[in-house]
Amino acid sequence: MKTPLFVAACAGIAAAGIFSYQNIKTHQAELDSTDDKKDKIINVDVSIDSMQKDYDSEKELKKKAEDDLNATLAEIEIKDRQKLTLKSTLQDLDNKVATQQEKIEDVEALINKIKVAFQGQNVALENIPAFVEKLDEELKGLEKKSEELVIALEETQEQFDASNADLLGLNKSESERIKSLRQNSLSSLITAVNSSWGFVIIKPHPNTDINVDSNLIIVRGAQHIGRLHINAVETNRVIADIDYDSLVSGARVRAGDRVILAKANSR
Repeated sequence: MKTPLFVAACAGIAAAGIFSYQNIKTHQAELDSTDDKKDKIINVDVSIDSMQKDYDSEKELKKKAEDDLNATLAEIEIKDRQKLTLKSTLQDLDNKVATQQEKIEDVEALINKIKVAFQGQNVALENIPAFVEKLDEELKGLEKKSEELVIALEETQEQFDASNADLLGLNKSESERIKSLRQNSLSSLITAVNSSWGFVIIKPHPNTDINVDSNLIIVRGAQHIGRLHINAVETNRVIADIDYDSLVSGARVRAGDRVILAKANSR
């Protein structure tokens, strides 16, 4: 009875051993498969790390390229501004050169006029200002003498007119009528000229009828050289503004010039 049981037991042990062996092979295969998967996972991780490093490197390169591009664009913008500034500066210089050239031409033209005006005077160009100043002083002296002579002449004229009126023995009404009719032939004297403010002081002829509405003509010899507009009429003097637009070209109002009414009164 023991033999069959022993055989059965041995068979059971053998079957268990075979099953265990088969399980060991299966577990080993699974273990080997797991190790292979681990190796693959490790390789994938290494590949991912490498790709991440490549990506980070490319990202840094891209950022550097963008920074370089922005720096280049900023430099280009600065250069463009500098270019515009230089163009503006160059234009200003061109304008200044043109202006200076015009001034040089004006000065040369003025020098030529001065040379023509002083031709025959034997005066060097650098001495012309002093020469002109000397002439101006002489002119002032002559104008002063002229004014004195004109005043003396005016006084003589007044005395003559008074004597003539007495000689004629005309009555007052007739005298006034004649006075009104003779206004154009009566002249008054410019005794002073203020060129800076553009007015003159007139000593009116005693028989002339000048009022604030009168228009006066400046006379030098037989020539009419301009007009005056009356500013104020005072005792024994009249203040009048010079009408520069009416002056004859090159003329200048001087003490000693005479004035007449542009339109005489009539009765």
